[in-house]
Amino acid sequence: QVESHDKMMYIACNLLLIDVSYLVMRLYLWADHGVDISAFIIKNIACVWLNVSDLWEFYGPEGPKRCRKCKHLIVSAFVKEHAKEKHEEEEQPPTSSSGPQNDMALVPLK
Repeated sequence: QVESHDKMMYIACNLLLIDVSYLVMRLYLWADHGVDISAFIIKNIACVWLNVSDLWEFYGPEGPKRCRKCKHLIVSAFVKEHAKEKHEEEEQPPTSSSGPQNDMALVPLK
């Protein structure tokens, strides 16, 4: 849990302090001084896109979920696998016919 937030903080700092700042500096050099650095501008745009997509994957609507039983963060695509592998033996037969209960909760963003 802490490692995930540390990773996201690292990505956010990398995005703002390195990629965006170099992109602005290179755009300035290209626009005002005619320096041909278009390959580096494309690289910075690609890095900004990758970092934003990483942040969106974590903090977006389909971000990781927290298992109520073991408190682990689970990537949304693996929620069913986690429940099957880790908690299958702990499951009890359902007491009502309302369907299976979901033991996953959205991660609270702070």
